Amino acid sequence: MLMPAPKGTGMDELLGSLTGLGGSTAPKISADGTFVISGVTPGQYRLNTPFGMIPIPAMAAMGGGWTLKSVMANGRDIADAPIDIRAGMDVSDVVVTFTDQPSELSGAVLDGAGRVTSSFPIVVFSTDRAYWTLGSRRVQTARPSSDGRFKVTGLPAGEYFVCAVTAVDRTEAYDPAFLEQLVPVAFKITIADGEKKTQDLRLK
Repeated sequence: MLMPAPKGTGMDELLGSLTGLGGSTAPKISADGTFVISGVTPGQYRLNTPFGMIPIPAMAAMGGGWTLKSVMANGRDIADAPIDIRAGMDVSDVVVTFTDQPSELSGAVLDGAGRVTSSFPIVVFSTDRAYWTLGSRRVQTARPSSDGRFKVTGLPAGEYFVCAVTAVDRTEAYDPAFLEQLVPVAFKITIADGEKKTQDLRLK
């Protein structure tokens, strides 16, 4: 679905795009898998699935076992970053790919003494600041369970910062100013397509 790119960091803006209040447009899909979206007014848009932008892990199951892998246009994944559509402009050769083997990052949070702790949420966010956008799959949070373990699924392939924080909510996690503050104390990891990676976090 082509949706107006949500502005700011609030859930109201995200829900407005998802529910079509801003003029969302569904594609016409042919039997051979090609699609066309016509009559698009100029503006900033995101091409994504509604379930892919909802920041609740269980929503991925609504896709029947398939999750969005990428939406490539002109060599760039536009599923998590806005694309500018200008008057008279045609965007062609867009390739939308789904996968039934989403990536997974899991591990445990350990305190300075090496004991597991569930008191510190995890923030995982792309090292590419262009993807620090509302509803981005490349910005995710996870709250460890009682045994200190966490899991983040569906991260697109790429390089990420990983950081444990004292508190975070989904709205705050999309705020570029908040994420910028985490960069100096985060560490980097790389996730490949479909990779199942384990990475523990030890707090200082």
